[in-house]
Amino acid sequence: MWHSGDDRLTVTVDLMAEPCLWRWEIRDPKRDEVVASSWTDEWMAYESPEEALRAAGVRLDSMSRSSRIRARSARSTRLRRPRRVSVRRVLLIPPRRGV
Repeated sequence: MWHSGDDRLTVTVDLMAEPCLWRWEIRDPKRDEVVASSWTDEWMAYESPEEALRAAGVRLDSMSRSSRIRARSARSTRLRRPRRVSVRRVLLIPPRRGV
């Protein structure tokens, strides 16, 4: 098992029975759920556990980088409530021809 830098996510590498290849999962131990999986999300498996772990590290880095960018943009921009738009619905019935 490999931990991310912020210790909120863990990476596990498992050998699958069929096909006989390795897959990785990134898990959130606090919520006890899988956040990303090479097999489920990307349909990707690897020939060695080292290769799977490297690929998981790349994915974990990109996930943490994108979460840092989202956190920075949320702090820098003021979050606004969406404006409520009133919708007026009208039923139009065309007149019959030849009446």
